[in-house]
Amino acid sequence: MSDNQELDIILLRSFLAVSETLHFTSAAQMRGVTQSTISQHINRLEQAVGASLLHRTTKQVELTPQGMKMVGFAQNIIHAQEMAMGYFRGGTLRSELRLGIAEDMVVSRFPEMLKRFRRLYPHVDVRLTVGLSRELYNLLAVGALDLICTKRREGDERGIPLWRERLQWLGGGNFDTLAEGPIPLVLFSGNSITRLAAITALNAANLAWHASFMSSNLGALVAAVRSGYGIFAQSGLLVSQEIVPVPANVGLPVLPEVDFVMVGATDQLDGAARDLSCLIIENIEGLAPPGSRIIAGQNWPEDAAYEMDVR
Repeated sequence: MSDNQELDIILLRSFLAVSETLHFTSAAQMRGVTQSTISQHINRLEQAVGASLLHRTTKQVELTPQGMKMVGFAQNIIHAQEMAMGYFRGGTLRSELRLGIAEDMVVSRFPEMLKRFRRLYPHVDVRLTVGLSRELYNLLAVGALDLICTKRREGDERGIPLWRERLQWLGGGNFDTLAEGPIPLVLFSGNSITRLAAITALNAANLAWHASFMSSNLGALVAAVRSGYGIFAQSGLLVSQEIVPVPANVGLPVLPEVDFVMVGATDQLDGAARDLSCLIIENIEGLAPPGSRIIAGQNWPEDAAYEMDVR
């Protein structure tokens, strides 16, 4: 990027629309412009920074490593501009919280927590990203999120622990027994914590299995289990009338424990991220699933809940 070039806010907004939808037509609809205008904005932005931000094929759009970095920069630039304009226009200054949540937490009681947060902090706008733990950690690393609530892998000590639970084998609500032959597994197509836990446990027990259904979307996996495609290893957050624990007498191996945590983008939470983390800790018993061990706030020094280890 040459010294006399600047990053146009309009171009950055179009880029973020594409990064969120991964679809030029959807981004154009979001921005209220034509698809060709979105393409022009992306081309001009790539020329300005001298880097390819998107990998485009006839079937899909993906962020390049440079594009993932630009997401964080663009959000910070736009947020700073909105803060400045809000200040000089007068009135109540609004702030924004870029929050990432694991999919299984969204289908639990977390929406109730957000509703309470909105009532207590009406001037905080929440930009919510829902995804796999790996995706959320990646977005946090490039500065695209302020706070994530998700699982962490064994040995990872980052974040504020909320609760610890043992993953469960879950099947459809009319689950009876597994048929003879390899165990049918419903799995994430990506390298997820629950996928690794299920496969590792079955292999260690020398039990044959096969992937009967795979998807990168938790909602699709839940639908597959309800439809009888197989079983999966997931959090107790998903237990319902349609998704039930597999009986112990089936003989499946014990799954590992996982911690659900909050991880911030900086060493110390502040602003809206601190406010939400405090609210979550105060109401953790209503968020964690039955049978889990609450570990939020245990044996912490004063204000330790806001000191973030991001090694």
